[in-house]
Amino acid sequence: MDIIADEYDENAASTRVDTLYSLKALKNSIVGNPVAKNRVVTDKSVPLVVGWLNATLAETGDEENELLLEKIRIEAAHVVSSLAYDSPSGTLELLRYSSLQALLHAILHLQLDDSFELRLALCRALKSIVVSCAEIVGPSLWGLGREYDPDTKEAARSALEELFQIEALDTYLPLLEDTPVIATSIALLLASSASCWDSPHSRQILTDWQPPGERRERSRDSRGKRGWENSTLLANRDARAGGWVPARLLSLLATRDVKAQEASLLALSSLALRNPNLSSVLIRPLSDPDGVTPLAVILSFTNSRIESLRLAACLWYVSRVLSSTHQILMSGW
Repeated sequence: MDIIADEYDENAASTRVDTLYSLKALKNSIVGNPVAKNRVVTDKSVPLVVGWLNATLAETGDEENELLLEKIRIEAAHVVSSLAYDSPSGTLELLRYSSLQALLHAILHLQLDDSFELRLALCRALKSIVVSCAEIVGPSLWGLGREYDPDTKEAARSALEELFQIEALDTYLPLLEDTPVIATSIALLLASSASCWDSPHSRQILTDWQPPGERRERSRDSRGKRGWENSTLLANRDARAGGWVPARLLSLLATRDVKAQEASLLALSSLALRNPNLSSVLIRPLSDPDGVTPLAVILSFTNSRIESLRLAACLWYVSRVLSSTHQILMSGW
């Protein structure tokens, strides 16, 4: 399936309509079809698809063309998501044409009037690429599953490393406060990337992260003050939850969205792995000293009627035990 070659002609509405249909057909052809995915890799359609992720109109105010362009961007994101799923060759081709950077750029520049469908499609595409990279790095790191060649592993590792840079974190982590559906994609992204990434500081980077506005406020409040005078730090509920990210993941557990709850448990288990500080924080109440602890909330899911939630809660507890064991071993006990 060929993407229209002259899709960048912003004045050709008919060309955009043809491109929309081409992208839909391409998406439908590659879902669950490894042969079709390999064909897309070889026919050089990927750079054209990636280019549409950040397509804009030269002039605003044309609602019909703006809506059409948004649909194209959504379909392009769907194609990226499908191409990355269970396809190392597709993922490498996407990385080769800077799809990760394109998605981060698109998410960073989302507008208030952009549709929920566009936000969700971009987040799912980002999640699919990251999960695929984690599959390439993770199994080969622990000696399980397929072993990839050094160039493939290095490309995936470099993508994950970029994901932990402060500019990238500032782009996608705030989406944990979006709707549960979008937050689920970000939580799954964290569950995969944090569990496979072998840097000893990667999980600490995530638990230490704060939104840019809070970082600026904290810097301003702490200027010229001693530590015990900094009331903002002492009263920080996020700090009592182990950080801004764990606090948002814990809030997902309170939703009635099973997928969001499962993604939150998986992400918390990844963050807790070899992270004894987070594990120890979560055994204390967040507010009332006699209140329910996050540990109790997490363990309550081990009695869930839903198997995936029981397994995710058990995985978190295993990660916590491993973290405690790792701390004992590192202390020379």
